[in-house]
Order: sequence, then structure tokens, then C-alpha cells
Amino acid sequence: KVMRKYSLRALRQYGFGEAKAAEVHIDEELQHFFAKLETDRARAGDEIYVRRYFKVAVFNSIWRVMSGDRFEYSDPTIYRIIDDVEKGTDMEIGFNVEWVFPSLRYVPGFSTCWQHCKALMRVQEFLRELMQSRRASGSYKKAPPDNFIDHFLQKLDEEQSLNPETTHFTGVYLHPCLISLVNLCSGFLCIADEQFIQTCCDLLCASIDTTSNTAEFAVLYLLRNPHVLRRLQAEIDTVVGRDRLPAAHADAGQMPYTKAFTLEVFRHANLLPLMGRSSTCDTVVKGHFVPADIQVGINLAAIHMDPELWGDPENFRPERFLDETQTTVINERSEERRVGKEC
Repeated sequence: KVMRKYSLRALRQYGFGEAKAAEVHIDEELQHFFAKLETDRARAGDEIYVRRYFKVAVFNSIWRVMSGDRFEYSDPTIYRIIDDVEKGTDMEIGFNVEWVFPSLRYVPGFSTCWQHCKALMRVQEFLRELMQSRRASGSYKKAPPDNFIDHFLQKLDEEQSLNPETTHFTGVYLHPCLISLVNLCSGFLCIADEQFIQTCCDLLCASIDTTSNTAEFAVLYLLRNPHVLRRLQAEIDTVVGRDRLPAAHADAGQMPYTKAFTLEVFRHANLLPLMGRSSTCDTVVKGHFVPADIQVGINLAAIHMDPELWGDPENFRPERFLDETQTTVINERSEERRVGKEC
């Protein structure tokens, strides 16, 4: 809880979770993204493989908050990191037979669990080397810090100088297993580099695939539904024009069809068909007793494709989210975050 509380407070300083503040980083990355598309279109013609570019754009938007830097689209390092993140998340969101028969993970040549773990370990090692490099050079000591990693390193120094005997934060390297043992035996929560590295790794794993895949599906739906593309483009041209990027807070209220299109992408694509949550108290759901503190699976795919809710769930139709005047969004049931909050 201490690490979570610290991370949320620190990340908000750099725009994480705050749409208006994050928009600056996103707009900057979009400029690089568009420039890359133009360069490749001039070189390769009209057919461009954009999937990797979406992932790089998302990664850089997050990486700017975490480290204060970004990668060029030509840098092979970022593609290696993205590949490892994808391999790691495949284990977390995909189906593995080892989940049903755990003993199979020890059968040589059968289990893929270790391959996924090694991929995540490479991501962690990359983050570990970056932190060690900044600590050795002292580059993190600039005030005020402009990224999450530098903020954490300064936090360690501050806590060690002011409260060396009582602070939860320690700058020494401790293996995750040793950290768990110290916390268990002493009852004192010890926060070292490894917890922070795991937090950064979690942020990358949770955001790169979901966001970039949503963008890919949006492009797919536009290609398959040209009438939607024409209406969406008309609204964007009217409200935003073609001489600037859209401003989330200033323009969103005037773009109901764009909002409806986004919601319909979330609903129809079903990028997160199942969502795991934990029950906070004893409750009864449709006659079934659900005790507190157990894992609960929310079948979002069933909700998103329920004929009783949507009428024609198999059709891609953004208008379902608009009122009769087509100017107001009236139905936002497809938003996964709302289901999570209600749970």
C-alpha cells in the first residue's frame, strides 16, 4: 500500500492519469508518429504496416513520464523491449494449460512459463541498468525531478537522510524474495529498487498492448465501414480543422460522434473479454453468495455482445451511443473502467 500510494502521487505530478497534463506528451509523440508515417509513405507507397508504430507511440508516451526520455522509431532497443513486454503479457492474459495442471510447468520442453518469465526479467534488467546508470552519474539529482524514475531516486536519498531508522525506503539492492522475507519476519515494510522496477514493469505491460491494439481496431473498423469514416472525418474537420491537433478538454464536448465511435470500438473489439477483480465484502449476486476477498471474473464479452442490451451487438454502429438528435452521448455501458469501479 505504501508503494502504491507513493506511485500514484508521484505519477500524477507528471500527467499520468490526468488527461489534460498527459495531452502535452501525447501531442508531442503524435508529431513524431505522423512524421514517421509520411516518411514511410514516401518510401514505400500507400501500404504501410502501422502496427509497430502504434506500439512505439504508446510506449514513448508512457516512457516520457517514467524516464523523461523517448526512443526514435529507428532505435532497435525499443522494439526489443516491446517484444519482451508482449511475451510477458501473453502469459498473463492468454490461456495456459499450466493454469489447469500446474505440475506441467516442471515438464522439460512443455511449459512456456519460463519463456514468458525470462522476457519480463529482461525488461526488469533494462530498468535496473537505467536506474544504476542514473544513480552512478548523479543525473537524477536535478531539482525538481521531471520524471518518475528520478523522483523515486530522490525520494530514496531524502528518506535515508531524514529518517534512516524509520523509513520504508532503502537504496540498497535486495532480491525480491529477500524483501518478502524481511517484510514477513520484521513486520516492517521495506521498499527498495526491485519494488519500483516491478511497478514500472507493470505500467508498461498493462498499457502498451491494450492501447495500441485499440488504435489498430479503430483503423480496421474505419476501413471496413467507410460511411463511419466519412462522418467521423466531417466532424473532426468541422470542430478541429486540419491545422492543429484536437484538444481533449476543449473539443471533446463538441465531438459526440467521435466519442460514440470510440465507445463502439471498445464494445465491439472486446480487447479485454474478461476482467479480474477482488470482492471487498460479503455480498449476494442473483442468489449466489460471494464472500469477501476472493477473485471475481467479470465476463465483459457477454455484456458487450448481449442482444438484450444492444439489440444488434454483432453490428458496428456508433449511433447506438447517441440520442435521437445524434448530438449527445447517452449510453456508456461499454466502458470497462466503469464496470471495474462498480465491482
